[in-house]
Amino acid sequence: MDKNRFRKNVGSLISDLFEINSNDMNNFYSYFIIFMEGVFSTLISVYICSFINISNQGLFSIFLVASTFVLRLSQILDNNTKNIIYSKKNIFNSNKNSITLVTVIFLGIFTGYIIVSIFINDGVINYFNFIINLTRKGMIGNRFGPFVATFSNNISVMLLFFLLSFIYRSFGMMLIIGWNACVWGITFSTIFIQNKDGNNINIFLSIIAVTPHLIIEAVSYITTALSAIFLSKAVIIYNFKEETFKSIIKSVIIMLCFSSFCLFISSLVESYYTTYLLG
Repeated sequence: MDKNRFRKNVGSLISDLFEINSNDMNNFYSYFIIFMEGVFSTLISVYICSFINISNQGLFSIFLVASTFVLRLSQILDNNTKNIIYSKKNIFNSNKNSITLVTVIFLGIFTGYIIVSIFINDGVINYFNFIINLTRKGMIGNRFGPFVATFSNNISVMLLFFLLSFIYRSFGMMLIIGWNACVWGITFSTIFIQNKDGNNINIFLSIIAVTPHLIIEAVSYITTALSAIFLSKAVIIYNFKEETFKSIIKSVIIMLCFSSFCLFISSLVESYYTTYLLG
């Protein structure tokens, strides 16, 4: 009996259905498979949660989606470590590849929640009432305020995400990705549903107003979460005086600087560009 079969199948059934070569993930085929894994895992998670007799089933689905991708994210992180530490590959390119893969996961889950909300239509209020309430309180409009306030809020969120990922690692990061993908996916589809019989220009303006800062924010938070996981593992595995530990610290600092820069740009876009289009 091949014992490696049991060692390999340690993830969810969904992970096994969308199996790819974990040593060669940075290609179009892998991106497509991971994207479809995000879509499918979201659809099946929401469907399962529909049988649970509670309000806001959509919130519970985020936890199921996050658990689905823990193994996949671990594969991405392991590859990053192998490339940087053992294969001595360029740190920038290795981190860029990891960020790209996680962004594809985000886009897959995001698309999945859009599909869900379109199909259940009126039921979106029962499934995702927590998001609908945020929208009604001004998530799309009133949220966008002065630059300093917006940037301070985004930095606070970034620090929270860093802490979650540092403590809970892959699962914490997937909760962050799942939450953001769910919130923005439902928000986008809600805009479409509420205006489908009205002015299409309003739908178009809302989408082009929100999309730029959404993408920049997503990249920033993903980079922050990855840096937190790298640091979390480094403080346990390596001695503080080791060159490998120092190299990881340097990489973490660079990633956090990049995240902060992205948030700075995102806040500018949110405060001026988005406010102007939605104002």
